[in-house]
Amino acid sequence: MSFWLRAVVSIVLGGAIAWGLIQAADSPALSQSTKDVLLWNVGMFVKLAGERPIMSYDPSSGKPRYEGTPEREFFGTVGLVSTFPIYMMFSFLLLTIGNHILRKKPTNGP
Repeated sequence: MSFWLRAVVSIVLGGAIAWGLIQAADSPALSQSTKDVLLWNVGMFVKLAGERPIMSYDPSSGKPRYEGTPEREFFGTVGLVSTFPIYMMFSFLLLTIGNHILRKKPTNGP
C-alpha cells in the first residue's frame, strides 16, 4: 500500500473512529466513568486548565457548586477536536505496521 493511500485511508478511518467515540460518549445510557474513558483526551486537556472556582454551596447537601470558566471551555473544545488527529495518526501507524508485516518476505531455512 502506498504512502498516500495509507494517508487517505487513515484520515477516513481515524475520522470515523473519532466520530463514533464522540457519538457513543453522547449517549445518555452510559455512565460518566465510561464517557471519561471513551474521551480520555478531553479530560486530560480540561485538567490543564486547573481547578474550577467555587461559586457557592448547595444548601440542601452542603456540596460546592463550581463555576464554569472560559479557560475550561476552551481546553475542553481543544481536547474534543484533538480526538480526530489522535485517532488518524493511530490508524496511520497501524496501517504502516500492517503494511510492513505484509511486505516481509519469508526466509527459507533457519
